[in-house]
Amino acid sequence: MGFRPEKMSIAKISVKRELGRQFLNQVCNKYELEIIDLVKVAQSEPLSLTDVESRTIDLHAEFVQIVELLNGIGSKSKGNMNLEDLSLLDLNEKAQSLLENTQSLIKELERIKVLGEEIYSYESVINSLKEIKNLEIQNIQDLGEGSHFYATLGFLKGIHQYRLEMALDQLTGGDFVFIPVPSKKAKIICLVGAMKSHQAALNRLLSGLGFEEVSFPKELQDTPLEAIDQANNELTRRKQEIEILQHRIKELVNEYELSIRAMEEQLSLEGNRLKILQRTQLRKQHYIIWAWLWRKKSKKFLKAVEKFDSSILVEIIEPKLESSEFPTSVRNNIYSRSFEGLVYGFGVPGYKEWDPTKFLSILIPIFFGIMFGDVIDGLVVFLLGLYGLSLSPKKYSKNAMLAELQTYFDRGGPVLVTLGSTAMIFGFLFGSYRGLGGHHALEVGLPILWFSPEIEGGQFALLELAIFLGCIVIGSALIIQFLGSWDHDKKEAIFLPGMFFLFYVGLVFLVFTFGPNPTLWLNETNGKFDLRALQTIAQSQEEIMHHHHIDFTSSVGTLFESLNATSWGIPVFPIPGTNISYPLALLIVPLIFSAIYHFRHGMDGIGELLDYLITLISNTISFARIFAYTMVHGSLSLVFIQLFSGNAHSLIEFLPGMILGGFVVIPLELLVSFLQSLRLCWVEFFSKIHFQGSGYTFKPFKENRLYTISGN
Repeated sequence: MGFRPEKMSIAKISVKRELGRQFLNQVCNKYELEIIDLVKVAQSEPLSLTDVESRTIDLHAEFVQIVELLNGIGSKSKGNMNLEDLSLLDLNEKAQSLLENTQSLIKELERIKVLGEEIYSYESVINSLKEIKNLEIQNIQDLGEGSHFYATLGFLKGIHQYRLEMALDQLTGGDFVFIPVPSKKAKIICLVGAMKSHQAALNRLLSGLGFEEVSFPKELQDTPLEAIDQANNELTRRKQEIEILQHRIKELVNEYELSIRAMEEQLSLEGNRLKILQRTQLRKQHYIIWAWLWRKKSKKFLKAVEKFDSSILVEIIEPKLESSEFPTSVRNNIYSRSFEGLVYGFGVPGYKEWDPTKFLSILIPIFFGIMFGDVIDGLVVFLLGLYGLSLSPKKYSKNAMLAELQTYFDRGGPVLVTLGSTAMIFGFLFGSYRGLGGHHALEVGLPILWFSPEIEGGQFALLELAIFLGCIVIGSALIIQFLGSWDHDKKEAIFLPGMFFLFYVGLVFLVFTFGPNPTLWLNETNGKFDLRALQTIAQSQEEIMHHHHIDFTSSVGTLFESLNATSWGIPVFPIPGTNISYPLALLIVPLIFSAIYHFRHGMDGIGELLDYLITLISNTISFARIFAYTMVHGSLSLVFIQLFSGNAHSLIEFLPGMILGGFVVIPLELLVSFLQSLRLCWVEFFSKIHFQGSGYTFKPFKENRLYTISGN
């Protein structure tokens, strides 16, 4: 679980053809091997299947259909069976016998499926008829193609209504029928008609506008209201028939369902194995399998192969390939694993790249926590994360849109819990409670454990904190870049990221010691590297809190008070025997060496040096967005408090503005703060560690089982 992907080796395996499927199950499945697709890599033809193997594939297709029928009635069995020890021929015979014994069950299930489709169709028809029940239609079957007139009924997006009407007028010269039925839904139902001579052009027009035609079963006749009664009768009859069928097959389902599901699963596993083995080599009735595996697992793998069958030959090869040809296998801890998707959204780490997931799992919560820092808002995000952790695909809503939304909570639950926790922590430190911060928080007795950006001087302290945080991140990125470059080119590692890191350290010390004035850098040699704005605001806010009769000497407050003591800081002094401070030397000397290195490459080198220096500084300044979005979050929340609780002086009076503002501020700022946190990592941090994300994921052979066991 380090910062680099696992080292990979290649295993060349020669195994008897009759042992191929068991070898995949009992060895490859346990030791995480990625089978190399020789059809793709070596441009070879896939191996042909025997008659028995082809029959296995065909049987699986049949059992897939049966399982779908069982899923259609909502049936779900428990338990498992051992089918692994059967030979492929015996498995096929057992599957064929099961098919023959369940023919009556299959026919009943197919009938239930047909009835279910008819019920859905009638429900849709009834909904359509309700929409047009007030139209003066004598017989719904009159819609369609007549001898002289063509009419159609269907759904159309409301935004296309006037466009369709104008197009009809132009197409028919005003000789048309267009009756839209008002609806609160996004789509309206409308009746469209024209002379038969315009039928082809009308159909093209309707198709281009996404018109969804509604057709009615032939047994439905007369007016829409009468047709609704007829459709309800048909609907009731089919529902009753389904209930009878389900009761009739209940015993058969209980008897055969586990066998059917287990057989489908085993046939699926066998089919996947056969497809994999098809894409290997076959030499003298031996499969020649090439596979990637972790280098550190090579010895254990060899022992497992020897134990499985001593006739199998294995050769471990250390491939000399381009790094882009190696798969990437990254192992992160349970916490960092939740953030892998955010890294892979940028790109999969290359084989020789540092995996930034662990860094990302630390940086994003800190960035987000500061920007979204609020106790109540953070608690809401934390609870949303807990809701996501409680979800599973079985608990998703039947509503498609809501179910899709729940998938985001499900996948992002751990991340939301983390982000909500850091937002609450910084909310306490900043004294922000659902937008109630600064003097408003102090008025109702809510403490500020560190400093409030909403009190005079707090903005400068927050800006200093944001820039200082950016300096730490960029400096750390330069160290990572240095270590990464060292593996490839030691000379470049010294003269580029190494020199730039020293230059950057000198620059940071000069700015935080003497300020952003270069004249002082040259003239001053003594000082102290510290965060002055944070110290000043912490001291002034202590006095403000005492003024509001709030004790600042709590355990947490005392901790931050000691951290921000005026004695804190790194002394800056001149180099002995010179009139130059050591930060200035760190700034000038590496810059000279870097300039010499780049000047050797002419104008391209000079341009590259200037570009790097400019981006180095601009990337650091970019962290000021943490300050900006923190202030936006607080100001937007404060707007609602002032609108609805402008003259309030107690917590109860502030509640209306706090609650109403939350419905707008929390979802909006949650999205903005998260995206900005992600951007700081993707753009500023990733660019400085030279993360390319050009790798591809290691995909080991793995078999998942629900209804079968792996056997011996």
